[in-house]
Amino acid sequence: MLTALTKEYPLPSELQERIDLVLESHDCDPTQIVGILLEVQALNERHYVPEPTAYYIADRLKMRVTNIFDCLKFYSELSPVPRAKYPIQVCCSPACRVPATAHRPCASTGTSTTISTRRKRLRRCCAPCPEPEEDNTCKYIF
Repeated sequence: MLTALTKEYPLPSELQERIDLVLESHDCDPTQIVGILLEVQALNERHYVPEPTAYYIADRLKMRVTNIFDCLKFYSELSPVPRAKYPIQVCCSPACRVPATAHRPCASTGTSTTISTRRKRLRRCCAPCPEPEEDNTCKYIF
């Protein structure tokens, strides 16, 4: 585990350069921490901000690392732990509770992946079920 006194973070130099570009695009402004974390999270294949990265960002923005982790745990779009490789979003709105035969699996997820590598995520929407895509498949898996 890293500590606040650690000055060297086990990050590859390529990743460090990419994080520096994100920080520079936000002018190293700590008030834009959510936007910074969203962009840094997108750099990771599993869509999360690892601990060494959080410490590096805190050091560069001259803020406490606890503030970084508070943001990571408060906002649902941010994560301090690895996410599933294939997330599944399910709409749980009453308007979308249609028999499973009325919806087809999303074509963009493919059929070669197994359900054990996916993470089911409930999604609430206020509108009726979304319109089908151009190829007549549903955006969401039910």
